[in-house]
Amino acid sequence: MADPYFDPAPNPPLHASLAAIPERELVRQLGAAPLSRMDLHAIAGMPKNPLLLQAKSLRAAPGAVNGDVDLLIVERGAPQAAVAVEIKRVKVHAPTFRNRTPNKLHEYKKAVAQANQLARVGFGQVYLYVFVVVDSREHNRGRVTYAGLTSELRAAITAVISPKDLDPRIGLALFELIQPMDFPPLSIGAGGIHLERLATATEQPTDLTRWIADLVSSRS
Repeated sequence: MADPYFDPAPNPPLHASLAAIPERELVRQLGAAPLSRMDLHAIAGMPKNPLLLQAKSLRAAPGAVNGDVDLLIVERGAPQAAVAVEIKRVKVHAPTFRNRTPNKLHEYKKAVAQANQLARVGFGQVYLYVFVVVDSREHNRGRVTYAGLTSELRAAITAVISPKDLDPRIGLALFELIQPMDFPPLSIGAGGIHLERLATATEQPTDLTRWIADLVSSRS
């Protein structure tokens, strides 16, 4: 019996899948395009024209913790109010529409733990960004449409993505990026941002601010 949720397109897609872009490369590409770059820091209380520092190790930071900060958003001349972001990517592509299980969703708990570590380090603001990348081309069977997640897949994701176990001052935002038709990733598509919780700003330790200022200086 045919699967009512999946009817493959008559021809294989010509372009690469949005869901195949590695997490760091995805963030780099978003940060390189003016409009999507703005989305990364469009939340109230964030810098308007910041530097975006990606994948910075925390081993040399005060406290010498393991791991890194996926994205550090720093206002020029204001390192004392840095925003540290932990990023988690959830993949939805052709097999997902068949088995109805979003890829990497089970790793959300690890992302929560890593965001909590950033809060303990003491950054001025901390966020957990969840990027839900949806390649719905085959599921859409070549139609002209911007459809992405099915209601079933959306329910499965929203049931897991929650601020429940996050430190109370950590913000949570869900970014949805959709590749609904056979165009290159991050070109013609759809998407949106849902702010689950706004971060609470706190005073940043002086030694941490000095470390961030050094990062900014080395970038110049």
